[in-house]
Amino acid sequence: MPDIRDLINYFIDMNNLLNKKVDICILGGSVFVLYQLRPSSPDLDILVEGSDYYQVVKAAKSLEKKYKFNVDILSNGNLENIQMPKNYMKRAKRYNKYKREFPNIRLWTLYVYDIIISKIHRWNKKDIVDINFWINHNRIFRHRLEKRINNYHIPNRLRFEKNLEEFYKLFGPKLKEKWHLF
Repeated sequence: MPDIRDLINYFIDMNNLLNKKVDICILGGSVFVLYQLRPSSPDLDILVEGSDYYQVVKAAKSLEKKYKFNVDILSNGNLENIQMPKNYMKRAKRYNKYKREFPNIRLWTLYVYDIIISKIHRWNKKDIVDINFWINHNRIFRHRLEKRINNYHIPNRLRFEKNLEEFYKLFGPKLKEKWHLF
């Protein structure tokens, strides 16, 4: 299970295999590890767009023997059978803490609403714990979450709606309502 140092070393080594600047968006538990909110994650989940995907996959293959944790590389905004909105990278947050150590890699973390939606989609005990953390440490507005959900393409909408109903039962009271002047 990679900890913060494992992740940083991984990206340093990957940087040395890349011949151009690449944007990599971190997903899942690795986001918690990067922000040192959790000591480790079971794997590293990343999202890479366009032709950079093939270069990152090739570099990751070269690093498989050195790093014993699983690295899942996704592309085209496709997260576990849901399609993220095309503008997901515009809302992602740049992670600059170690940027000097890997100048060819620009690390990003997924927008908090996108993280929550992906957790609602999968919906297991660990996801519920993660959602609780994000809601307790961020101002999450119900109307913004619903607007963001409407930008997703979700093939199994029935399952997602069931999970969303459970989400509202557990977290509805913690969500902020739309702020009004009146």
